[in-house]
Amino acid sequence: MLNIANALEEDGATYYELQPLYDKALNLAIEAGNPRLKANTINSLAVLHETNGEHEKSSKFSYTAVHFVKKILLTFVNYRESYG
Repeated sequence: MLNIANALEEDGATYYELQPLYDKALNLAIEAGNPRLKANTINSLAVLHETNGEHEKSSKFSYTAVHFVKKILLTFVNYRESYG
């Protein structure tokens, strides 16, 4: 779903066409329990809102995406330390 939304965005789809697709992609990432996909989707939502002039919303999504990326990196570092 995220790839479809990204492709449509590159093809010139409007904010109102993309918003529900990114929301659906985020829900699927949450259901799948995939933190990397969740971070990528949240980042795409941040870019979408920034492009639409919604700077405060974009900032909140960006902060959340960074939080998930840090969590992913810490998991990776802990794994490497445990299993070398």
